[in-house]
Amino acid sequence: MHLSVQQQAQLQAEALIHKWGRDAGVEIANVRYHLLRNGLVLQNIQARRGEESLTIRHILIHANPQLLTGSHPRIGDVTVSGVDVTLDMRSGESVWLHEQALLQLWQATRSFSLGGGRLAVYAAQGSDKPLVFSDVNFHLNTRDAVRLFSVSARLGGGQLQGTWSQSAGHTQGKSSWQQLDASLLTTRVGLHAIPGQLNGAFDWTSTAAGDHQSGSSDVEGQVQLSSAVGTSRSRTLQWHAIEHGGQWLIDTKAEAWPLRPWSAVLPHLAGRELTAGHFDGLLHWQGKPGAWMVNSEHGTLYDLTYAADQRQAWYWSQIRYEQANFDTSEHSMHIDSAELDDSRLVLDTQSLPDDAATTNQWRVSAGKMRINNMMLALSLPHGKVMLPELNGRSSWPADEPLSFDLMTAKITSPPAQAISEWHLKGSTEGGERAPADFNVVGRHISLPLLRALLPFRVDEGHGTSLAGSAELNIDVSIRQGQWQMQGRAAARDLRLSHGGSIWSAENASVAFGPVGMGLDFQQISLIEADGWHYVTALQPLTATVQGDQQDSAARQLPWWMAALRENHCRIDRLHWQDGTLSIGRDDAHWAEKIDVDMQHIAPDDWAETKIHGVAGGAPFSLDGEWDLFSDYGRIRGTGRINNALPFFLSDWMRASGMPQLIRGRLSAAISLSSPTTPENWMATVTLTLKRGLFEKQEAPSDPMLARTGYKTAELLYGLQNDRMLAGVSYTVGGRWSELTLESLGEGLQQALRNRMHRHAMLTADERVQKRIMAGKRGHLETRIRLHDNKRLSLNERTRLHKVMVKARNYPEMMIDLRPEWTGATLSATEAERIRETQQAVERYLIHRNIDVGRIYPLRPSASSHVEESGSVWVETAP
Repeated sequence: MHLSVQQQAQLQAEALIHKWGRDAGVEIANVRYHLLRNGLVLQNIQARRGEESLTIRHILIHANPQLLTGSHPRIGDVTVSGVDVTLDMRSGESVWLHEQALLQLWQATRSFSLGGGRLAVYAAQGSDKPLVFSDVNFHLNTRDAVRLFSVSARLGGGQLQGTWSQSAGHTQGKSSWQQLDASLLTTRVGLHAIPGQLNGAFDWTSTAAGDHQSGSSDVEGQVQLSSAVGTSRSRTLQWHAIEHGGQWLIDTKAEAWPLRPWSAVLPHLAGRELTAGHFDGLLHWQGKPGAWMVNSEHGTLYDLTYAADQRQAWYWSQIRYEQANFDTSEHSMHIDSAELDDSRLVLDTQSLPDDAATTNQWRVSAGKMRINNMMLALSLPHGKVMLPELNGRSSWPADEPLSFDLMTAKITSPPAQAISEWHLKGSTEGGERAPADFNVVGRHISLPLLRALLPFRVDEGHGTSLAGSAELNIDVSIRQGQWQMQGRAAARDLRLSHGGSIWSAENASVAFGPVGMGLDFQQISLIEADGWHYVTALQPLTATVQGDQQDSAARQLPWWMAALRENHCRIDRLHWQDGTLSIGRDDAHWAEKIDVDMQHIAPDDWAETKIHGVAGGAPFSLDGEWDLFSDYGRIRGTGRINNALPFFLSDWMRASGMPQLIRGRLSAAISLSSPTTPENWMATVTLTLKRGLFEKQEAPSDPMLARTGYKTAELLYGLQNDRMLAGVSYTVGGRWSELTLESLGEGLQQALRNRMHRHAMLTADERVQKRIMAGKRGHLETRIRLHDNKRLSLNERTRLHKVMVKARNYPEMMIDLRPEWTGATLSATEAERIRETQQAVERYLIHRNIDVGRIYPLRPSASSHVEESGSVWVETAP
């Protein structure tokens, strides 16, 4: 009898449960019903709703199957094990909340126990990684009309637990958690990761909506973040939230709380988003998710960093504000006042992508902003210009540009050397692609800090270096991410070195503009320099031409010319005054008092060029036109020098293996033109050396022997006429691409060989006689002691007066100033005294209308060494 009833109950239970399962969309593999114990066992239950699923290995229910599956179910105790649930909250809520059949059973359950469950929750939009809760334990007990709940679970290495009660539409409870992995939690819910562990708790109460009232909630709690990187301060977030009718009022208090997780919903700055930062302060929230009104009376942000791919990060050490307001639905933010400390900003001058929005569609405004110790960097194509330690003020009125006025902090005590000073003033609508106009003034700026502004590369430690101090005044304009500048800059004690050459100037200045991006050319109005000095390497003359490789290198544009051309520079005028040219050594002056004046320097254009100066005590000039930026630096015009002392060539002649000239007056003239086609050049050259005299020393490595078949001294004495004048003229030409000093020298060598055919016809006695005549000393007129100053005594002037009278009476007579020196070796000081004494004699005679071409100071040599006191012998020669 019993077995029959049990069997009948089993069949009836199976039918009822399977039918209920089919109607509810739940698969139930096994159903067992114990009639006497009123126990229903369900095994291997499965249900799926889209991406969500429910799997239960075993359920024990104390309920009659008819009462379980009826329209008004009544359920006693439920014990569940082997639970695995997947919830998809990415759309906002789980679909299980709308399953009436399951919700009806849940409401009818008086006691529920779940142990060792697993829960996977997909919480972030676009994420395929869920939050996985393990060891989930859940319990429900009902006492009278009150339902009591408790839950615990593990998340990673952390623990969560909570209890609450529910009665007549009223719910209250509390929850807590310990050692939750903050990085795991934030990334799984769609926020940026923060390191550390979370500990916290909260209490809540809620009232369900009724017929005549809306529901409400009240939540209060706090959370702490520990073991975080970057600060030793305690990080705490407290909140109290009240919800009524779907609207929330929330008050939060933060201490050192990280802002990174919420960067996606915060304003962007110049295409950058918040990547780090912390917050201290109180916030009042009003509204609902997606439409919050947030205000704060005061607060502090610190260690704030904004960054983005392909952009330099922006950083603020601390921002203190008063009265901030946010509207997340309108994407607007306003701050009444703020003080910003220790910021580091880089403004990128490179063209930015189109998505470089100012504030990701946020409207940002601010009242008075005080700025302390800002480091501002202007990032240019060839480096950065740094503006350090800026202080000042700024403001950003609503729907108006951001204005700023910043300057370098004042130094109270005078430093040992001038401190760089900057002043930056202007306005911008925010961001690098927004319009901006500002003025930059700099004083006492170290020139290496400005090398990125130069139209050629200056890399310290890579063959090029820059030194000096600058002042500048520049107006900058930005439109559509394109930077343009104009203004003036001046430098003192400028020194630019490259590849062994050095260009320096006591003072230099440049006026430019517009220059920058999106221009057909870079406009430079004026480049001026005063007291400049150019030092370059000495290149000895070799015995043979080095071949095509050297010629090719010689034809290349100087590096600075090539850089100016590559940057499409146009220069209205270049004016350098009072310059000096040294070759080989800094004090080896080849030319002095050089003035360079060039106008209209531009690609494919001939610039009017005038170069004047003094070489060997005589004026020289070069007047013509120079195509400075052509592939080969074309130049046409005339150059000349008359009656120069050739001693500036001494180092070069010695290094080349030639004998040393100790007397002579050098004159030269060259005319360069394009007589036939623009691709060709022609040069007419005339060289003369009057009364040239070499040291009585052999030069076994004389390169002229291999180049012409004659030694240098043989060339001189062979070309000299009876008046001891040696001269040669020649014409040479070719293509501009072939014009080098070597090609001009080849023309000279050919002319020398042609002229020396006459010398080859001389007898041996005639050659010796010419050498004797060249070295013959003149008649001693007087001796002048060596001077430490430039004034002659009355006695010396009286004796020189007699020489002057004689020279006037004999116009063909020449005057030699032959030095004598004492000591073991000729010191630089002694050589300087000799030259000053010779110059004093020259000035006396020239002032009394004796032509400079008749006066021949001799260079000190070994043969002029004496044991007595040093002096200058004034000798006359016919």
